[in-house]
Amino acid sequence: MMNRPAKSVLIVRTNVADELALAAFDRYSGQSGLPTVFCCDETSAAVDVGRREKTGFSASDLASARLAISERVGWLCGDYFYYFAREKFAAFDYYWLIEPDVHLHTNDVAGFFSKFALRSEDLLAPRFGRQEPTWSYHRAAIDIYAVAYGCLFTITRLSSRAIDHLRGKRIALAKPLALNDEAFVCSELANDGEFVCGDLNRGDEVFWSSQTLRWRPPHEPSRIKTLPYDGMIYHPVREPI
Repeated sequence: MMNRPAKSVLIVRTNVADELALAAFDRYSGQSGLPTVFCCDETSAAVDVGRREKTGFSASDLASARLAISERVGWLCGDYFYYFAREKFAAFDYYWLIEPDVHLHTNDVAGFFSKFALRSEDLLAPRFGRQEPTWSYHRAAIDIYAVAYGCLFTITRLSSRAIDHLRGKRIALAKPLALNDEAFVCSELANDGEFVCGDLNRGDEVFWSSQTLRWRPPHEPSRIKTLPYDGMIYHPVREPI
């Protein structure tokens, strides 16, 4: 049991330093109240984020770490960003990972993250839960785990001990790229028995809905600007707001 407040860091994942990624980083670093770092997929090219705090991984880094590589590894294996961020920024208890096209519709970003400060789950994720056989990764998950679990990996939080556990398991998988980040992280932790997993939504605390957090179509920034602040997570929003 910790005798001090838990320490959290916020990781912005990207493979390009475009306007959206830089604007997202600058908002979080200036308003979240959390140390904020970039973790960049540099398997195709180096990512120049200026003087912003950064770590990341190249193809050679993945090979050295014994982590499997594919053409779209940064998209398929979002958990890799956790491993390399934890490697460089080790002095934290919890790690948030967020995609640049996620928008937190609030004028109190620090207040949003503070709502989770006392939650101790090893995994927090939107749409966390058991998955039906119609799910794309269900068969691959069931080949390994008793129950298939998933989530949306757009904004997640992992404990340091969960990250360390997952890294070793990802390396040990016989077919490491058969499972994407959602299937692997959720199924591994939920089936292990030593970790506590939960949804970002809890009881009357609601941070996402099927209307705000989805795959498509993208939300129009001009429309979101007209909405009153609701503290909800919107995705995808592919232009800065």
